[in-house]
Amino acid sequence: MSAKNIASVILSNSSSAFIIKVIGTGIAFIVQIILARVLGADQYGAYIYILAWINVVALIAKLGFDTLLVRMVSAYKIKEKWSHLKGIIVRSTQISLAFSIFLSLVVYVLFSEFTDLIEPEHKLPFLIGLCLVPILTLTGLRQGTLQALKEIPKSQIPEAIIRPFFLLLFFSSIYLLIDNGISATEALLANIAAASVAFAIGTYWLIGSIPQETKHVKPAFETNEWLKISIPLLVISGLHMILGQTDILMLGALLNTEATGVYGAASRVAGLVSFGLVAVNSIVAPLISEYYAQKSMADMQRMITISANGIFAFAAVASAVLIVAGPTLLSIFGEEFVVGYNPLIILLIGQIVSSLAGSVGFLMVMTGNQKKASAIIFYGAIANIILNYILIPIYGVVGAAIATSVSTVFWNLLMLGQVVKTLRINPTILSNFKYLVKYNS
Repeated sequence: MSAKNIASVILSNSSSAFIIKVIGTGIAFIVQIILARVLGADQYGAYIYILAWINVVALIAKLGFDTLLVRMVSAYKIKEKWSHLKGIIVRSTQISLAFSIFLSLVVYVLFSEFTDLIEPEHKLPFLIGLCLVPILTLTGLRQGTLQALKEIPKSQIPEAIIRPFFLLLFFSSIYLLIDNGISATEALLANIAAASVAFAIGTYWLIGSIPQETKHVKPAFETNEWLKISIPLLVISGLHMILGQTDILMLGALLNTEATGVYGAASRVAGLVSFGLVAVNSIVAPLISEYYAQKSMADMQRMITISANGIFAFAAVASAVLIVAGPTLLSIFGEEFVVGYNPLIILLIGQIVSSLAGSVGFLMVMTGNQKKASAIIFYGAIANIILNYILIPIYGVVGAAIATSVSTVFWNLLMLGQVVKTLRINPTILSNFKYLVKYNS
């Protein structure tokens, strides 16, 4: 495929993904502002602290099947293995749903009886929040399947737009109905209701998108083989989650929910920089799997070069805008959140440096190098935990930002080295100069 055709595919698909992301993040950003202003730094901090734990539990419950589905459904469709395609969708749903319910019960007992990670006054909202785990687990599987089928809008709209919209609607309704104040508990109830609506709509779309060829075949199961691949993918996703949530979790454990709330607002703003990466990765992930299966490494390099340009360009422009507008954006959350500007700057620096590496994670995972990728992410996660443990007691929210940025840059650089060494692919913007990395067609 020519570079022009590849660019056209990425641009057309990533444009829709980008538009969905922009609309969804706009709604989500408004929701977070309203939550922060209504709840205050303390209750908002409790809300995002509990959600951070819920996301960790849901990620474990998926057992790596969400990422496996992106890889295997795409491959099965190309090879017209309809029985296997049907089988992996059915089996992943069965296993993940059962495990998510079991894990939620175990986690609640452990957290409420044997640890101090959840304050006594937060046990009820934590129990309520755990009801999200099965919903989020199946949502991840649905997104992975639709992404593999290249139904990008259908994979993203429920979570990106529908869920935050209904969260805003339900939270506002509760706020208007309750006279004696609103807490993290009510916010979590609104989140469960919104996630349920998004899940129902997404499931309906998934059923309509599954290839017709699967409807009249008996599912073929290779459960043991799938688990052998999915568990390392779970490790990678889990370590990614540690990298993404350690700062929030350790701030809540080592400092207080108010500091967690301030940092959470800064982190939400910094997260806007990831728009480009998320939009592009949603397109290139199944394409990487396809090109690798077809041994079309030259096409893969051309695709990655084009995507790297878009990822870095967006990250650079977005970071510049947020550095200038940072204090204003944080003040919208409330005046008590403006102190998060310095952490915001540090997080943005980490984001833009990491964007130089491009889609390194997906390049490793979608080409069967998940064990090497998991080892690298493990090193990054350990570095993140150690740095947070050392820096948070000394520098507070600034320490958390430093720890997150340094560890993120660290693992991205390690992953970049492995991609170049293992795949002979250069995923950076320097790949525009073809002599830097030679690849075989």
